[in-house]
Amino acid sequence: CLPMSYVAFLRRKRPPLKSSRSLTDHLRESIASVQHQIGLLGSVLWWYLAPLALSWMLVFVDRVRSARLLAGAYSGPELLFSAAFAVAIFVGVWKLNERAVRKDLEPRLRELEKTLTELES
Repeated sequence: CLPMSYVAFLRRKRPPLKSSRSLTDHLRESIASVQHQIGLLGSVLWWYLAPLALSWMLVFVDRVRSARLLAGAYSGPELLFSAAFAVAIFVGVWKLNERAVRKDLEPRLRELEKTLTELES
């Protein structure tokens, strides 16, 4: 829970908007915000999925050890299905975040940077 708490509580807080600021200042702030979102979604593997995977792996190892001790309490296919299900969920979440960055955030970032360049020149 510590990595997830770190991201939730210590992430950059947004200052209140000041209407007297220029459009280029707002664009720079928007660019920084989108870059921050891209960074968070790009590192979701480490701050979100890795702690959950470690916990799930510990449970899986315990179930395997218990199966050996109890001789047949858990079948081999059940353990394999459980592991495959966990891997499928983790890969799905990871790919979903990569797709969100590629399809939504990166085009938005390019458009904001293009608009900023046009305004500054």
